[in-house]
Order: sequence, then C-alpha cells, then structure tokens
Amino acid sequence: MKRLPVAIFAVGMLSGLVIAPQASAQLDKLLKGGAIIIAIDKFGGEINKAVNKVIGGTTKDAETRIVPILSIGKGTYAGAAQITGPREQVEKVRAIAQVEADARAGLQLRIKGMIPIESREVKDLDSLRRVSGVGITGLIDAKL
Repeated sequence: MKRLPVAIFAVGMLSGLVIAPQASAQLDKLLKGGAIIIAIDKFGGEINKAVNKVIGGTTKDAETRIVPILSIGKGTYAGAAQITGPREQVEKVRAIAQVEADARAGLQLRIKGMIPIESREVKDLDSLRRVSGVGITGLIDAKL
C-alpha cells in the first residue's frame, strides 16, 4: 500500500509528458478523485471525529461515518459526506450520489440531491440502490 502514492505520482508525472493536454487534464482529475477516495478510506475515522466536533457531537442512537460523494450531472467533483442513522443502515452505505439539476420557479434554482447508496458505481438514477433511514450531517467538498 505504501507504493500506491508513488505509483499515482509517477503516472501523473508521465501523463504530462506522454498524453495530449486534454487527456492529461482528464487523467489529472481522475487521479485527484482517486486520491480523495483513498484518503477517505484511510482517514475517514479522523475526518468523522472532526465533523462531529463541528456539529456538536452525535446522539446515542445514531451512528456516523464518512463516505465519498460521487457526482451525476454537471462538472467533475469529488468530496465526502458525513452520514448518520441506525448502525445497520449506515454500514450499508458505500457512497453518496450527488445529483444536480437546474429549475426555474420565479428564480433560477440549482438543485443538488444527495442520495445515500449501497455502491460506488454511479451510472444513472435508475441504477442507484438507495439506503433508507440515513441522512447527511456534514459535507467536505473539493473542486477538481
């Protein structure tokens, strides 16, 4: 596992030398997104504790955990969310699917739906396996 950051760095360095600029930018986003997910997997517990301090702790009957956010829609973003709910439901969640849309209701609105899901594969809305009883209590977001 210690070799993974070195491999990511090496691929990133080579991508700038070997791949066309547009492909290099896409690879850069992919590497950053992958690095964020790896960081969430490795440091999720510490991030969870920090979010709990920000929001004032948790309740006795609720579990919290940090999971990655996977976007569907406009732009490429990677981030994390703190989820909360009954332990058995929280343990099922592998990611949050973030769905974006625009609407008009007198004002121009941007809508972001955050859906706790059982998989890290996000293809479209129809393929999502939603986990009920789980909510989102915190967001950690980085634009790529």
